Amino acid sequence: MNAVLSCMVSDSLEHGKEAQELVGLASEALSRSGGSAVREYQRAIELAFAALNLEPGATVAISALCPQAYYEAALRFGLTPLLLDVEPDTGLLNPESVVARHAETPFAAICVADLLGQRQPLAAVAELGVPIIEDLGEAVGAEPEDGVQGDYTIVSLEPEMVVTAGGGTLVLAAAKKQLRALRKPVELLSPEQLLPDMNASLALTQFRKLEELLRRRHEIREYYARALHTHRTLPYPGPGLAVAFSMPVVLETDMRSVVEYARKHGVSTKAAFARTAVAVEDAERTHAATGGVASARGLLLRCVLFPIYPTLTNAQIEKIGKVLSTIP
Repeated sequence: MNAVLSCMVSDSLEHGKEAQELVGLASEALSRSGGSAVREYQRAIELAFAALNLEPGATVAISALCPQAYYEAALRFGLTPLLLDVEPDTGLLNPESVVARHAETPFAAICVADLLGQRQPLAAVAELGVPIIEDLGEAVGAEPEDGVQGDYTIVSLEPEMVVTAGGGTLVLAAAKKQLRALRKPVELLSPEQLLPDMNASLALTQFRKLEELLRRRHEIREYYARALHTHRTLPYPGPGLAVAFSMPVVLETDMRSVVEYARKHGVSTKAAFARTAVAVEDAERTHAATGGVASARGLLLRCVLFPIYPTLTNAQIEKIGKVLSTIP
């Protein structure tokens, strides 16, 4: 609050020093070479696509549980999206399956999502030599197990993310080569398309306190895990290798009834993958080769998220834990 107020009274709310500092701090924390901070999530993804400069019609592989915006961006650039199924126990891509799929249907780039605090293993995928766009918003603070990251990294700063600016997104480049390619489309943006300093100041405070915030998230998730009895959750390797983004519960019963049960007890939940590529059923049949995404569809229909925020009070955490222990 103090950081945002200080920015407001300085009478400098447009994109400037605070936003540039945020890009620098995030790049350092995530081992990136730099990038840009923009207002809109979709715009950041489109900047990454523009930097890749793929030929129209080229095939782009997209994890079926990537946000819907990646699918839409591929179509907007005249590319052919190819949906890849995920592992049912993790929601992540199987690297060996990706390599095999590339041998069947070569793709020019791949979009992957670090889901619900888990990092996507990328070493085997990187060996294919195709550029990688990695969505990191749900896993900021988790280290890649194999040490490999994407050529371009998208970090959403929306309210529900690990680090929030109340809105906006970072698009970061792995090295100088990728950064040079990214700067060309960024230079074409108008000032109002860039992230204002007021929003950036909010995200800056969280990057500086990230270790403390992640520790609190971990404590909450451990409490939830002890409370959960009837259904399973997705893997959570713990601090370092993963971030407690939320509490995913893979249901054995109807999702609608569980969401309603939680709501009646004062707990807000949501479908984990309602706005992902696999959810765009009509568009898939028209534009994309899916090759079978049964595991992703299963998680779409059965995985619900219970909230984890560092600002939750002990009373709120206990209420959510009680619901987790009693959901039908």
